[in-house]
Amino acid sequence: GLDGLEDQVEFRSVASPFDYARQSLLCIPRGLPEPRGGGDEAFTQAAGDYILRLASIAEGRTLVLFTANRMLRRVYHRLRPALEEQGILALAQGVDGGRSRLAEEFLANPRTVLFGAASFWEGVDLPGDALRCVVLVRLPFRPPNTPLVEARLEALARRGEDGFRRLSLPEAVIRFKQGFGRLIRRAGDHGAVVVLDPRLIGRMDSYGRAFLESLPGPRLCVGSADEVLREFGAWIHGVSMRSVGLMG
Repeated sequence: GLDGLEDQVEFRSVASPFDYARQSLLCIPRGLPEPRGGGDEAFTQAAGDYILRLASIAEGRTLVLFTANRMLRRVYHRLRPALEEQGILALAQGVDGGRSRLAEEFLANPRTVLFGAASFWEGVDLPGDALRCVVLVRLPFRPPNTPLVEARLEALARRGEDGFRRLSLPEAVIRFKQGFGRLIRRAGDHGAVVVLDPRLIGRMDSYGRAFLESLPGPRLCVGSADEVLREFGAWIHGVSMRSVGLMG
């Protein structure tokens, strides 16, 4: 509604105090299967395997963000024994407690992997060395068949507007930015965000670029699963300041 108050509103743009190119690395591994629904076993298994490898390299210090509670629980229960064998604590939203309690436990024990959904995409501060890795498992599109989303899409269709471009994509991009924003909370923070959804680069011509261009300028690492893991490990342990691949 601010467009009707142009003469009464003063707009200012304030630059970020963070140096994202120095503090953050965005990792996109190639070769993972594309998600094809909430019950997609191939993607769930591949994502779980990769999360375990990331968490092992990071020695915990990892926040994993899901878009569905069902997938969160499946991955959590599958990985917890393997993580515990390495002395890494696994905590899951809705299983081990609520957001505040889990955040406190995470900060108290750095060798922790926290599996979260919903409210963990925003409003959670885990600053400092406790968090070095944020994993975005899927692009955060809302299911189009939920009543509220379905009604809004139908209303846009009646007006002849593209519901995906006008509603679904903008909402997902905002959520994506919020998830990315969990990593850097202070000027001294340093770490990596890893996106496991291959649609981010596989759909560059249609919508992938909108997600990438929404971010505040992190370094970008794109490569095979193993290449990304090597660069990820070097980055979070402060060894490397280069990128495997840069996308324009």
